[in-house]
Amino acid sequence: MFGYDNWVVGGVEKVLINLMTYLSQRYKVYLIIPRINKKLNYLSVPESIELIEIDKMKSMSEEMVKICEDFRANLFIGSGNLNCDQLQIYKMLHEKGIKTIMFNHYAWFFPYQYEIFMSKTLKIRNEVLKYPDVVLFLTSLSAILCSKNCNREVVTLPNPNNYPSQDYIPFSERSDIVLSVARFDDKEKRLDKILSIFSKVYKKNPKAILVIVGKVDYKKAFGKDLKEELKRLHLPDSSVRIMGIQKNVLPYYKQAKVFLFASECEGFGLVFGEAGICGLPCVANYFLGIEDIITEGRNGYFFKNHESEDKVSEQIIDLLTNEKTWTVLSRNSVEMARRFDQKFILSKWEELIQIVLCNERQSIEEKLKNTNFLIERDLTHNEISMCLEEYENVIDGAIGRLNRCDDAQDYLNSLYLSEKSNNLFEVSNETLIQEIKKRIKRKLLKYLH
Repeated sequence: MFGYDNWVVGGVEKVLINLMTYLSQRYKVYLIIPRINKKLNYLSVPESIELIEIDKMKSMSEEMVKICEDFRANLFIGSGNLNCDQLQIYKMLHEKGIKTIMFNHYAWFFPYQYEIFMSKTLKIRNEVLKYPDVVLFLTSLSAILCSKNCNREVVTLPNPNNYPSQDYIPFSERSDIVLSVARFDDKEKRLDKILSIFSKVYKKNPKAILVIVGKVDYKKAFGKDLKEELKRLHLPDSSVRIMGIQKNVLPYYKQAKVFLFASECEGFGLVFGEAGICGLPCVANYFLGIEDIITEGRNGYFFKNHESEDKVSEQIIDLLTNEKTWTVLSRNSVEMARRFDQKFILSKWEELIQIVLCNERQSIEEKLKNTNFLIERDLTHNEISMCLEEYENVIDGAIGRLNRCDDAQDYLNSLYLSEKSNNLFEVSNETLIQEIKKRIKRKLLKYLH
């Protein structure tokens, strides 16, 4: 049984369809999802997978548990796991003796970034991590952070490539195209950043063309008209081609020389594997987890939001014009993509499922230690630095909201007046606030590990 709370068109759905189709050759596979809204774009579910749609008005966890019991499920694989209702299922199925795999497609930090909206989700997620027979993340970094939080082994298993290996296309047979593929109606994919970087590339190399594949709604994402933005950046219409949603993206990867990606947060990033299969070097915004995929200077380059866009544009121009540099990074990109070969990753899933089905809970982690499912590397300096930065941002944001709250201000003021009236020590209100902030930070750091 696979359970997911939101079936649309996206990377998660593509991964699940590939995985479920593969497993349906050996197992009876069911997909439980809320009733599909036929008015919206969604991926069709193959006939080899039995689809069960549930009423959105009912408790998702209760409905899924009931279905698992009725069909005598051997294993439940839950995806997404950012839904408070669905998260309850792991404890419920654990108590009923039904085995579970918690399949997390997002990065560990993702809900922390939206703590103001997802504090309840965070609390429930961190509480239920002890119940699944296997907890799985897509990158080593997320698995390490999760493991530290829940004090148990966490499996790392990346997403498989959507495409098989491709014939190699050399530099001389490609165009001066910078390609970007994503859902660009989402602000986080940072189409604004892509356009800004490309404007600097175009200024020095007017032959360059930016090709955008995916849904684009610039007005929705940034509140601006796209044509006006292009005009502001001095980019003529001929320099930027908006291709929209494409069923087959391979031809675009094969024509381009550079893949540009500016998303601020990813669970994994399927597009890197797709680009790599086609020998396309990547220039990408650094996000936690990317170092499982991109090695700086070997198969691509990183950039960070605060870094100069001039440096990024120079790297892109070099890849567009320097055949020797491009060929080295291109060959290494193909090598990188082989690690995410679809047949290999799907066979690892089957191996994992067999370990879960054939062993008792206490034996599963021991079995996993004798395989390569668990983390095999330490965090890099970049990752440690960025983790600390993320935690600081979370804490500062929480403190900022707390400090603006009327109740918090009243509490701080009463505490100050109490201290002053008792003559315990003479401090300013601001000093006391800073001291309380420090205490809050210590408590939050303990909570966040």
